Amino acid sequence: MGRRSTAWLLLTACLPVALAQATPGDLDPTFGTGGVVTTPVGAGSDVGYAIALQPDGRIVVAGHASNGVTNDFAVLRYDAGGVLDPTFGTGGVATTSLGTTFAFYGADVAIQPDGRIVGAGYALGAGPNDIDFLVVRWLDGTPDPGFGIGGS
Repeated sequence: MGRRSTAWLLLTACLPVALAQATPGDLDPTFGTGGVVTTPVGAGSDVGYAIALQPDGRIVVAGHASNGVTNDFAVLRYDAGGVLDPTFGTGGVATTSLGTTFAFYGADVAIQPDGRIVGAGYALGAGPNDIDFLVVRWLDGTPDPGFGIGGS
């Protein structure tokens, strides 16, 4: 085999590997299903608004979940591969409702140095000006009783 034949053989042998490499902006096929995770939570619409990464690589998403009547503050925790963390809440999902007269919306989330999850958002009541600021802190998916009044 000559030099040209050897070079062509090497190029064609490496071409599939080069084509298989991801480029910036490609979805990560090792995350979820083809780079995408969708998680239904409530009977109505579910929306994630904020994301935080824990030092161990777990992913925390905050937003709200509708049961068809009202909205609850929702927090979900996934492992680094996009699988719900069964050690958090109920199967990786925690919803927090703090009463029956309000709808609760999560807008942001942060991880404290001790690993506790803190979410911020708002509670919307029945009246036109009935909107309150909301902060909730969770311990493995349950409101932290040592924070505020029962975790909020």
